[in-house]
Amino acid sequence: MERVLSNLFCAMLYLYSPAATAQQLRVEVSSPYIAVGPGQLSPPHTAGADFPSQMLLPNSIEISVEQIPQNLTWCLCAAHPLALPAQMELALWPDVSSFPPRTPGTNSSPRPTVLAPYFQPIFSHTGPLYQKNMELYVLQATVLSAQGDHDLPILWQLQEGPCHFF
Repeated sequence: MERVLSNLFCAMLYLYSPAATAQQLRVEVSSPYIAVGPGQLSPPHTAGADFPSQMLLPNSIEISVEQIPQNLTWCLCAAHPLALPAQMELALWPDVSSFPPRTPGTNSSPRPTVLAPYFQPIFSHTGPLYQKNMELYVLQATVLSAQGDHDLPILWQLQEGPCHFF
């Protein structure tokens, strides 16, 4: 009954601007593979059940932005370049328990950001950032759409200036 939902990998992009030279974006993923099975059904282990509409994946994504000035404000953006089956979507949201905490509307969006083929703002901060955790969600997955393996690449980009959340 186990279904491998993803072969998760991350790509890193670097932004070099006059004020932000020599910055480093580091993305660490706890596991490149995520298996989704009967334990994630709603209700769990129940014949005929389906996945919840918003499913938090068990892997962890840790972001660090190093070697930038203490007073430089930046925006972390992410994109997902591939189409997923049916209505399935990927979403990211900064973890509330890691420092600095997310403040919806100020340094993060009020809800998980659904990833698209173009870069969207995820988190804003000033100065270096060490080990900020991100939560990865799969939205609108069904048992039928989640069958098989799915690549879930996430592209990352730093932009100078604060994020603008709509």
